[in-house]
Amino acid sequence: MIRELFFWKMWKGDNGPTTSHTFPTSLIHYFLAPCLTENGQQEILVMALRRSKRIAQIEKEKIKPVAAVVTRSIVTRSATAAAAAVSSPIPRISQVPKKSENEVLKEKLKRMQKTLSSTRARLLAEQRSGEMLQLRLAMSENNNQRMMELNEEVKNLVDRTTVLAEKQQSKIGELQLQIQECQDHDKFEEAMNKERQIAKKYRDDYLEECKKYTNNWEERNGPFPWRVCEICAFKFGEEAGRVPRVLGCGHTVCTDCAGNFINQHTNSLRCPFDRQFMQLGINGVHELPKNFVLLNM
Repeated sequence: MIRELFFWKMWKGDNGPTTSHTFPTSLIHYFLAPCLTENGQQEILVMALRRSKRIAQIEKEKIKPVAAVVTRSIVTRSATAAAAAVSSPIPRISQVPKKSENEVLKEKLKRMQKTLSSTRARLLAEQRSGEMLQLRLAMSENNNQRMMELNEEVKNLVDRTTVLAEKQQSKIGELQLQIQECQDHDKFEEAMNKERQIAKKYRDDYLEECKKYTNNWEERNGPFPWRVCEICAFKFGEEAGRVPRVLGCGHTVCTDCAGNFINQHTNSLRCPFDRQFMQLGINGVHELPKNFVLLNM
């Protein structure tokens, strides 16, 4: 629209239409260049007439009496300009040089390399994520296995504890019954006397059997060496002087022999075997402990 108004202004002038219908070639090129085709052929006549008609229509609305003259002038000038444009060479519009195939391939390669790099980065991240998931899965499996083992151990422990608790409960019941029996003093004494009698009977029977065996053996082979005092060579017995006495050092002698080794001034006794001294009390050798093992054998 600006080109058409400028064309009209140049043709009309400030004081009316110019007498000359010729324009500089440069102006024609400026206004008609957009109508050139790619092959350089000038198809401008129809386009110029169409633009002139639009301009003429505008002026017709402004000044109706002058519209016909202006239209004929525009057509004449357009035809003249078209003829001049056909006769004069018009420079072609410079075309943008096309990129070579190598450059296109290089750019495509760069884009593919960038895509490949990003894909590799994502793949590496996915691999690391997968490794972490596998590690977590292995740890979870180990934890589950350990949990199962712990549950089994707890179950076994509960079973053992239950059995032990039942035994303890049974034992507690028995002890409670015994405690109830002991609370009655008469019954307790009766039970203890009964047990003492049974124990005494067993002891007497045992000593009787030992005595029979010892007498039979001594009748054939003589007395046992451990039943004879090593000092006087007499047999130990229940008599006062034949009772075996244990000295402080652990040796055993009869009561009579122990009295023979007493120092009356210091009231002490010296062992005839290892020569160790021991202090005696007021009762002398009668305070020394008896060797009941020798008496009961």
